[in-house]
Amino acid sequence: MYGRITRFEVIRGKEEELANGYREQIKRLKGQKGFKDAILLVDDASGSVVSLTLWETKEEMDATLVPGGFVEQVLPLISPYQQTKPVFTTFKVQARASET
Repeated sequence: MYGRITRFEVIRGKEEELANGYREQIKRLKGQKGFKDAILLVDDASGSVVSLTLWETKEEMDATLVPGGFVEQVLPLISPYQQTKPVFTTFKVQARASET
């Protein structure tokens, strides 16, 4: 399993709108091959945002980043609320709570 962390800053006062856009993104993610889960974390004090998505394989996760792919299609749902551009980082999942 693989995970992608996306980091950016939210425009102050737009946290709820961001969360609503993210919920819409999750609905669409559920239709993507290999998608497992997603979570959005927002630090109210700093405006820092972390999104975590989990995928069955690295290939399925990477397929969402190709030009014209899923990420490019859904960014309009959350970009109006971003103060900074998103930065993507990929990880291999080594342990999960559900495995213990």
